[in-house]
Amino acid sequence: MTNNVSLSLGKILNDLDRSFNIDRVKDLWPTHQSSSFHDYVETDDGYSFEIHVPSYNKKNIAIKCDKNILTVTSNKKGEEGRELQRFRISDKVDTQKISAKIVDGVLTLNLPKRLEEKGVEIKVE
Repeated sequence: MTNNVSLSLGKILNDLDRSFNIDRVKDLWPTHQSSSFHDYVETDDGYSFEIHVPSYNKKNIAIKCDKNILTVTSNKKGEEGRELQRFRISDKVDTQKISAKIVDGVLTLNLPKRLEEKGVEIKVE
């Protein structure tokens, strides 16, 4: 049910954006959620967020990024492939540099912005 509500709300907001020609920031938008957020921060360098995944560790959780969709799945015996969280991420994210760490049931994901999205200082000679 949560997944359908999230997808419906996302579609409604996207339709409104197109109708009124609004360029709203849509960098991280959950498309599926069976675990909960704890914290989300955006900085000039990127995004960082934590997801509560009690009873999981680095051996029984998998993370994949494909076509701007970041998916967190279970590798636990009996629930292999079960999606815990799925996000649509912005083109601003450098997907080759995404990192993850899990401590005490909290998964921390760091999504750095691409260099060109942060801006580059040009030296004057």
